[in-house]
Amino acid sequence: MSSKQLGKADIQVQAYRHRVEANRVDAPSIDAALLARIAPHLTDLEVQQLSVRAAAKAPTGADALRAYLRRQALAVANDYRLVPCAVQAAMNNGAIVTLGAKLNLTNGGVLVDEAHRKTRLKTDQSTVHVTLGEPQIILPAKLSGHTLSGPVLAVDVTHMAPHRDALQSAWAATQCVSG
Repeated sequence: MSSKQLGKADIQVQAYRHRVEANRVDAPSIDAALLARIAPHLTDLEVQQLSVRAAAKAPTGADALRAYLRRQALAVANDYRLVPCAVQAAMNNGAIVTLGAKLNLTNGGVLVDEAHRKTRLKTDQSTVHVTLGEPQIILPAKLSGHTLSGPVLAVDVTHMAPHRDALQSAWAATQCVSG
């Protein structure tokens, strides 16, 4: 009760020393495993908090729910969560090259190291392999062209989801953040 309410009963609050933290026990929530698959860049704590917060306005259709949860997850954490990796791809001359890079867990973007920005990769190759971690994880990436900052590569978030725990561990070990 507030001191104003207590005052009406002729009770004066001299001091208080207790703190109450309350959570609604029956609060609706989104399945945390589903949310972790849709947004593998979120930490376990962020997944837990978002699963409760997003449930109130969550759409019922599967595709709409995925899109909604992805937007909500990016609202929670949209910074670059970078993990060191290597890119293995074919160059224009057909030679296979390994480039140092960083995988952005937030959106699957692959940022090649500055030393490799002028490297021209063969544009019509089906997939480029991104490798990282121990034990080694191999993720498929798509090459969509070249810019001044190097090859434009991306790993689909759905390919990262099965490796979420290993990717989260690698990110936590480096705590490589920018944004």
